[in-house]
Amino acid sequence: MELKKIKESEPKTKLDDNYLTELGIQSYDEDNLEQAESHLLKALEKNPQDDLAMWFLGAIYFKKKNWPIALDYYEKAVKIKPDKKQLWFQIGYINFKLQNYEISKESYEKALALDQDFFEVWIRLGLTNYMLQDIPSMINCYLEAYRINPQDYEAVKLLGSAYDINREYELAIKYLEEALLLSEGDPMAKYVLGCSYFKHGDEDTGIQLLKEVLETNPDHKVTLDSLSKFLEFIGKDDEAKIYEERLKLLEKED
Repeated sequence: MELKKIKESEPKTKLDDNYLTELGIQSYDEDNLEQAESHLLKALEKNPQDDLAMWFLGAIYFKKKNWPIALDYYEKAVKIKPDKKQLWFQIGYINFKLQNYEISKESYEKALALDQDFFEVWIRLGLTNYMLQDIPSMINCYLEAYRINPQDYEAVKLLGSAYDINREYELAIKYLEEALLLSEGDPMAKYVLGCSYFKHGDEDTGIQLLKEVLETNPDHKVTLDSLSKFLEFIGKDDEAKIYEERLKLLEKED
């Protein structure tokens, strides 16, 4: 949550008119959450419609990962300021954490109604649609994120992964290869690309990519697991066992 942007978006006079809210925000910035909460609660006693105090009280409990209380404050604030896209984003995020996926989706869509280029919302909405098993909508969300920032590694990787889930392997490979160029060494980029190649029928390339992951990340468990299964699938049982045993050893150490 970009609280600096929140404050910058609020009129300066709002803070000047309510010194308790200003003190609360200052304490929040100093990471003195207890003092911040005290000031902000007093601000609400003075002005029960102080949406900025509600906003930052929500932020305090968000920081504490106390989702129900944070949600309560954000919902109160958004009733007063329904045009604040960041509030709708936070409400969507918390409802996702609480596994209220339909409500989360509705909240994200309200944020997008205010700003169609809200990149983070498209990313989170894509994940929400995945949880709702709406794969076409998930793909559309990641396409929008890609439209906004085609150089963002996570957006490109998620788009490629979404096509992989939908068994559109040519498109999956296209975007996952783009993601690999942006990945800065993240093993998951090469891992997902390797899996897509294998499922697309290019088994040799898929297995080679997974082996390359293990060259630099020998303890990458998901790669060990998939590689052993892929090798077993093509009849290389002895080689598969090597990776299977390595995985079992790592799991024992955990």
